[in-house]
Amino acid sequence: MVFAKNGAWIKPKPSDSPEEQRLQLSPHDLPSSLSPPSQKMMQRVGRRLIASRLGIRFCQCRELSFLQYQVRKTEPQKSRSFLLSPSRSLLQSLDFGTKLRTQISNFASQPESEATKGSDHIGALIEALSGKEWCKETVDHLESLDLSWTNPMALWVLRRLDEDPTLALSFFNWVSTKIAGGLDSEAYSMMLEMLVLKGHMEEFWDLAERLKVAGLRMYKGTRRKIRKKFSDENMVDSSRRLDDFFGINVEKDLMIFDEEELEASDEIVRLVGRKEEWDEEIEDKLSSVSPNISNGLVVNILKMLKRDPVKALMFFRGLGERLNYKHDAVTYNAMISVLGRRGSIDDFWAIVEEMRDSRCEMEITTYQNLSQRFQRRKMLKEAVDLYEFMVASPYTPPAQDGIFLLRRIVICDVPDWDLFARVIKIMNSSGQSVSKNAFVGILKSLTSAGKLDETKQVMKSMEEGGFVLESSLCGRAVSALCDAGMLEEAWNLFDELVKLGCMPDLATMRSPIQKYCLSGKLDEALNILQNMMQRDGLIYPDALDILVNAFCREGRAVDVLPYVSEAVNKEKLRPAHDTFKVLIQSLACQGNFMEASKVLPLMKSQGFPPFLDPLVDFISKLGTADDALSMLKAMTVKNYPANSVFLRMFKAFNDAGRHQIAQDLLYKCPSSIRNHADVLDLFSSMKYELAAA
Repeated sequence: MVFAKNGAWIKPKPSDSPEEQRLQLSPHDLPSSLSPPSQKMMQRVGRRLIASRLGIRFCQCRELSFLQYQVRKTEPQKSRSFLLSPSRSLLQSLDFGTKLRTQISNFASQPESEATKGSDHIGALIEALSGKEWCKETVDHLESLDLSWTNPMALWVLRRLDEDPTLALSFFNWVSTKIAGGLDSEAYSMMLEMLVLKGHMEEFWDLAERLKVAGLRMYKGTRRKIRKKFSDENMVDSSRRLDDFFGINVEKDLMIFDEEELEASDEIVRLVGRKEEWDEEIEDKLSSVSPNISNGLVVNILKMLKRDPVKALMFFRGLGERLNYKHDAVTYNAMISVLGRRGSIDDFWAIVEEMRDSRCEMEITTYQNLSQRFQRRKMLKEAVDLYEFMVASPYTPPAQDGIFLLRRIVICDVPDWDLFARVIKIMNSSGQSVSKNAFVGILKSLTSAGKLDETKQVMKSMEEGGFVLESSLCGRAVSALCDAGMLEEAWNLFDELVKLGCMPDLATMRSPIQKYCLSGKLDEALNILQNMMQRDGLIYPDALDILVNAFCREGRAVDVLPYVSEAVNKEKLRPAHDTFKVLIQSLACQGNFMEASKVLPLMKSQGFPPFLDPLVDFISKLGTADDALSMLKAMTVKNYPANSVFLRMFKAFNDAGRHQIAQDLLYKCPSSIRNHADVLDLFSSMKYELAAA
């Protein structure tokens, strides 16, 4: 590697290894022209290295092990760059020491304390303001909170006061005096939109004039909504007045209200576009436009240079380094909006970190636009980096931003599961979680992309990210696979979830068996039941009911009977009464009298009355006296059932014209039955009928 010394380029000794070369570099090896920017840059490196040990993350999305410098030679004035590894000895040689640690502590603790203070009071503040009139007591209450107001804080409050424009405007006027430099364009645009939509036109035009005087802009989205409002309500005069007010730059979304300044900005853009380096010609042109360069002029030039981020950055840097222009939140946001694209992402993060060092906040609108751009261009890592950056700020983005990133990741051609898990971790660290509806949305994204087979990987990545899998979510994943006809994958996922300790709920247990049964794959459904029975407590009566009904419809009641017996006797399940009825009916209709009789004790053990109709009907027509006696004994834990049951059996034989079988059964019954008065009367009437015939 080659380094610059006093304007000349030298090489380290050949005998030194690359690692030794880095360790031996001292401040004297750096060119004198780099002293101011490099000192500031190295301080940021030190902050990040020390902060990483303190658990503070200032720029989560960039590698902390390397720092990129822009080294400019003074004679040819061409840019060069080199990478430097900031080793421990190098930091010591640059004498960061205790002073730097103190700076880091102050840098880290101040935003955190403000964020904590803001989060503690913001709810009470909204509650105190909502539904009340603006008065001295309100101001006194706000003053007592002793908050260090920033534009993002003001935006949060304004959003929650959108139903009361009068109160919102009073707060707007008050808070604008509490923020250094006043409120920004986003706050003005939000307040203007609020006033128009609620019909406060006089206040709207007054505030619009203040916006113009401040040299700020009305956002394009706000203008569109206001124009639509005027058009829908046929407010022709207001629409014309709006065009006159902002008419010069409505389509370009610029911040300039002066035709002369607009023409000058066009000339500056053309001039910068021809230059490779910042020079005096550009400085002279800027000075001729205005002795005090407005942030509106800077923003518009940056926007007009957005197709050439290198030139935009050169202009941005030149203003600060050569003209001592102090960039504010407005110009920083404009600059990162230009740099947030492929090819300039490193410069983007460098400006983002510099912006944070300058205590400037990224506007919510800027964040949203950048996030959408990254996702639209499939720069998902950058989108996640940006999301993580905003989560670390005092005001985190909403949970749906993280959910949308998760859905974007899973539909990629080759999903990055590490990135997926990282988003989960970010959400957990910010106190957000993946709700059931959000998880269903992720599954829908998988379904639309034809990637439901990746469900197991999604669950695994969520767990790696610290997400606790709930039974309802597990069941939803299994059900989604079943609905898609991916039965084998559903069961494999089910099996995996059980191993992970995620106990399924009733719907989960039922879903794979039900889908297999509907598709006619009864043996596969039976195998699932067997697997469930091998795990204690993992079988539900509802799943057994579905399986029994499916086998009976297919005329295979005999095949499922052993599993019903095992489930009742060993697993202590309690199937539905109707399940027993269906099983007995099916067995009896298929001529399996003995098997049907075995179901009666199972019913009795569950406290259900025996279901005799199909058995009595079958025996009365085709059975013998021994069959009838076996059935009667099976239906009770005692030796014999009640007399009424015997009487019913005798009547069934009589109705079927099988008097001799009825007589044989009578001879086999105990004396208490044979001598029962009702039984004797029945057989007497049978003899009479036979004699009469």
